[in-house]
Amino acid sequence: MGQIARALILAAAAGSIIASAAQAGGFAIREQSARGQGASFAGAAAGRAGLGSMFWNLAIITQYNGWNYQSNASLIMPRTDLRLNATVPAPILGFGANAGDIGQSAIVPASYSSYQVTDRIFLGFAMNSRFGLVTK
Repeated sequence: MGQIARALILAAAAGSIIASAAQAGGFAIREQSARGQGASFAGAAAGRAGLGSMFWNLAIITQYNGWNYQSNASLIMPRTDLRLNATVPAPILGFGANAGDIGQSAIVPASYSSYQVTDRIFLGFAMNSRFGLVTK
């Protein structure tokens, strides 16, 4: 076996040992379209959520002729109560007894635009957020 083959096998083995699962840095946000939200995103990838369907399927822009624009803003008001149920009393661990409501409200904007240049060329632009929100 050659040196290159050994190096490739060693690199693959090392990569499989140190590989781990990817973790997101926030909560998933599905509020990409007010129209889609109202329809519970049924058929959103097929264009049923209007131009906001670009989030799931970019080819949707070919269903809209000329210049089109859609803008949405969703208010998210989470309520999350955190209560500690530990066998060791919370003050001994250094935690407060109960944190209460840890959710923070946020406005999530999303805007989409498409322009038909020719019968075969379409341009699209999407500005949205996949992950976000914070906790106290």
